[in-house]
Amino acid sequence: MCPPIVGHTIKVNCNFKGKGISCDEYVEPGTTAKITCAVMYELPQNTLVHEDLICQLDGNWDYSAFTCEQTCGTIETKTAFSLKSQITKIHKVPWHTAIYWKNETGKFEQLCGGTIIYPNVIISAAHCFWNTQTSSLNNESDYIVAAGKFYRDFYAKNEPENVQIRTIQQINTAIQFSGSDYDYLGDIAVLLLHDHIEFKSHIRPACVTWKNYNDRFISSNVPGIVAGWGITESGANSEELRSVELLSLDGESCKLRVSKFNKISNDKFCVETSEGKNVCSGDSGGGFLVPVPINGTIYYHLWGIVSNGFKNQNDNVHICNSKFTTNFVNIQYYKDLVTQSVKNFSLVTHNNSGCLIPTKRYLILTDSQSETILEPGTYIKSLTSVKYACKENALLEGESHTNLCDGNWVQPHPKCIKLCPPIKAFNMNVLCYKKRIGVSCNKPVQPGTVAKISCAFIWYLELFEIQM
Repeated sequence: MCPPIVGHTIKVNCNFKGKGISCDEYVEPGTTAKITCAVMYELPQNTLVHEDLICQLDGNWDYSAFTCEQTCGTIETKTAFSLKSQITKIHKVPWHTAIYWKNETGKFEQLCGGTIIYPNVIISAAHCFWNTQTSSLNNESDYIVAAGKFYRDFYAKNEPENVQIRTIQQINTAIQFSGSDYDYLGDIAVLLLHDHIEFKSHIRPACVTWKNYNDRFISSNVPGIVAGWGITESGANSEELRSVELLSLDGESCKLRVSKFNKISNDKFCVETSEGKNVCSGDSGGGFLVPVPINGTIYYHLWGIVSNGFKNQNDNVHICNSKFTTNFVNIQYYKDLVTQSVKNFSLVTHNNSGCLIPTKRYLILTDSQSETILEPGTYIKSLTSVKYACKENALLEGESHTNLCDGNWVQPHPKCIKLCPPIKAFNMNVLCYKKRIGVSCNKPVQPGTVAKISCAFIWYLELFEIQM
C-alpha cells in the first residue's frame, strides 16, 4: 500500500481501476495520482516535477510529490474601485480578514482587520491586541481570524461565500511598540495561525516586496485600496464590508496636517481625505494595498497598515471626517520582524517535534534543566520543560510558572503585568491601597493601586488622589 499524498500547495486526484478514490488514505498498487497546484500556487521554477504518479508493488510511489510555490496579489474581478467608500464583495479584496475578540459574555465581536500574506500568516496592527492596563499583549486565545467574511457579525448566517475561521498560535510585535506612549511607533503585529487558510477565488494572499533601506519611504499620491467594517458617516460601524481607494501622503506632509499637540512617528504615512473618503475605528489593522502592473497583470502589494489617527488643526469635531488624519504603518520599516517570524514559524510547522518560543512583552523563558534563557522566536525540541519569569518591574500573572513543549505547548503562556514605579519624595507622605488594603509605595505596585499623597511637615499642598 502506498502512503497518502497530501499538501496545502497541491491538489491530488487518485484513480484505481478507472474509479476515483481518495488520496488522503493508503492506496493499493496500480493506483495513479494526478498532481496539480492549488489555487494561488504555481509549479516550481527550474525544477523537474512529475505530475503523474503510479503506486508500485513495493508500496512506494514511482516519484515523489512536489510542492508548488505561492503566488500573490491577484483578484478575479476586474471592476474598478470607488473613490468613495462603498459596499464591496470579498472577491475584490480577497486578502482582507476580520479579527474578532471574545467579550465578557464569551461572544466574538469584530475588532480589527488584517491582511493575508501566507496561508498561516496575517499582518495586522499591534494595538488591536494590546492591553493598556497591563502594557502587554493579551493572550492569543482571546482572538480568532475569519477569512472570506462579508458581514461584520461573526454569527451571520447568510454569508455569500464560505468563511474560514482560524485560531492564533502566536502574536509577534515590534519590540519598540508601547501603545500610545510613543505615538504608536511600531504598530504592527504578525499573526501566526495554528492551521493553514485554504486559498479560494475569494480568499487570496497579498504580495509583500521588500525594498532597499534608502527606498523604504512612501511618497505622496500613491493610490491604495483599504477595506474594513469601520465607522461610517452614520456614526456606526458598517455591517457590510466596504472598500475605498485613497492617495498616500508622505510623512512630512502628514505632520503639517495635525495639531502641534499630536505627533506622528517616523514609521508612518497618511492619506488624502475628503467627504465619505476615509477610514475609521474598526478599520485598524487593515492593509493599504497598492496595485502594481507587471506584464499586463495587476498585483496588489501590501504597503501599509491602518494604525491611529488625529483630528486636523482647527477641527473641533473628533470623528473620522474629511479633516481627520489617519496614519498607516509603513511595513518597510519592519522587514526583519516579518521575515524572521515567517522563517522561524516555518521551521516549526514543517517539524512537529518542537515548539516556538513566544515573543511576549516582559516575559522571559528559561530551560528548566540548563537554566539557559531562551531567545524569543527560536525553536526548542519536544519534551523540553521551561520556566517563566518577568523582566524587572513586571509581575507574572497566573498560578502556573512552568510549561512543557510536547510537540505543541501543553498550556497557554502567561503574561507579565507592568508595575507602576514607586512614589518617593522627601517632601511628601504617600499611602497606597490595593482593593482597600494598604500596600507599600516604596516598591513597584500593580495597576489599580490608589496612592493618597499629602505634604510632609512644613510643606503645604492640598490632598489629592491619583489612579495608577
